[in-house]
Amino acid sequence: MLQNVIPDLPKPQVVILAPTRELALQIEEECFELTRGLFGVRGVLVCGGMSFRNQVARIQRGANIIIGTPGRIMEMLRQKIIEPRQVNYFVLDEVDRMLDM
Repeated sequence: MLQNVIPDLPKPQVVILAPTRELALQIEEECFELTRGLFGVRGVLVCGGMSFRNQVARIQRGANIIIGTPGRIMEMLRQKIIEPRQVNYFVLDEVDRMLDM
């Protein structure tokens, strides 16, 4: 999936949804390691407890991968910051846990 990200396409192509901030942080770290050799691929972590404005600015500067928690991702969808039709991959990590929440 990460190898199919087009760095020159400045829009979110991958959204990874995790149930908690801690898991989202772990996923972000792993994505950073996995994309190290893929020049120009940029990701952003979006979750509560962090500046919404800064997260939006990073997305608008051309983030290709968005990793986040349900609440923050939903807010960005509501405000049309993330356009679902542009996303090629939508990953639900631990979806059973999210459904329990």
